[in-house]
Amino acid sequence: MDIKAKFSVVRVILTGVLALTIGAASAGQTFQAAAEGMAQALTSSVATVDDFPGLTLVDGDIPFTDAVNTTTASSDTDPTGDGFVDPTSILLNDCDSNQGEASVWYNYEPSVNVYLHSDTLNSDYDTLLAIWKSGAGGDLTLVACSDDISLNELQSKVGFYAQANTTYYFEVIEFAQPAPQAQAETRNLNFHVVEGVPQLAQSQDSVDFGNQLYWIKSEPQEIVLTNEQTTDIHIGNFARSSGQFLLASNTCVNSILSPGQSCTFDLIFKPTVEGNLSGTLRINSDAVNQPNTISLQGTGIAGTQLLSDKSFEQDANNDNLPDSWNTTGLTQYDVRNNEYAKSGSYSWRLVGNSTSSKNIKQTIYKSGSEGDDYLFVLWSKAYNVPSGWFYRTQVSFYNGTTLTHRRIKDYSPGTHDWEYQWIPITVPGNYTRIEFEIIYSLPWGQVWFDSASLKWAP
Repeated sequence: MDIKAKFSVVRVILTGVLALTIGAASAGQTFQAAAEGMAQALTSSVATVDDFPGLTLVDGDIPFTDAVNTTTASSDTDPTGDGFVDPTSILLNDCDSNQGEASVWYNYEPSVNVYLHSDTLNSDYDTLLAIWKSGAGGDLTLVACSDDISLNELQSKVGFYAQANTTYYFEVIEFAQPAPQAQAETRNLNFHVVEGVPQLAQSQDSVDFGNQLYWIKSEPQEIVLTNEQTTDIHIGNFARSSGQFLLASNTCVNSILSPGQSCTFDLIFKPTVEGNLSGTLRINSDAVNQPNTISLQGTGIAGTQLLSDKSFEQDANNDNLPDSWNTTGLTQYDVRNNEYAKSGSYSWRLVGNSTSSKNIKQTIYKSGSEGDDYLFVLWSKAYNVPSGWFYRTQVSFYNGTTLTHRRIKDYSPGTHDWEYQWIPITVPGNYTRIEFEIIYSLPWGQVWFDSASLKWAP
């Protein structure tokens, strides 16, 4: 080859770490080890990496770093008559290149099985990195390759499993630009080889939801999974050790992540009991570090009950109407009833008619602000209830006389045993009072209500 400039190579080994630096120098000029305790300094020319098989690394050389100006390096078309010619194409995964320019080579034979990561990060030209090993008849067999790390990063990175006592050849070339684009005029390569642990990375190892009103879902906590391997990762199912923690908006389960690709899922805490709760989420995949696990914890709290006589047990004036509740549209048949009860001894029975809409309401004078959490629950039993009418419960928040938020739940028509409706509420604005209402507006049928609850999470 026509070498227009000479380069000197200094290899310094210190406590098992190799640093190889190649820089422009006049013929015969060397770089001396400046730091005390450096074991040795070796010199070489750029030809050390220009021709196959390139610079030989040994076990003690890893991790390895090389910074070299490859402007004068060339593709090997057998100028020395050794019978070796650079491979004319690289076809694997996202790599599809012609021979390109300025090939340089390194080789390494590990003594044990090891995962190796190599890259050209911080190089100033468009690289392509290929890993080869000897195949049948002495030909090279492609192991792995990388073109661009991303759309905005034109350098390369490759990770692969290296087998003990097998020689691997690292080839770095400038990507062959299609005409009329020109190749780079100068080429400054940074090349690295390290032992690595490929993995499916997760944005959090644990999530603490803190206090949460039971039966109310917490705000979702987003988790990001990222494939930091150089091969695809197949993510399988997720396993939860506790039903108190839920999954939502999951783009990860049963997916395939390409190298560098990420997916997300949300975790939600919905305690059904009081007290400190914990669990583990297990993420199954074929990543090297699988399975991924995330520790989960939170505290379920009961909240403060705001309703009076919530099970309709009290009737101090013996009018067959439960105390603490205001009513409109009721008849003599709409009374406290001990025929059926979900809890305690009584429920409130309403009988349909064609002349009135029946309303039972309790007003709570309580002020609050945006973000306050509530949970309301009400059980109901039905007989022969027609569809298409109002058979519901609702909670309304007022700021003065202005309605600021309302949540409504309808019950099933027909005939059914006790069923409950519950609504978790996060109030969107300021309020000064709350109204809890039961509405039954049907021409016939009978319903019973019991075990009402409106709890606030302090």
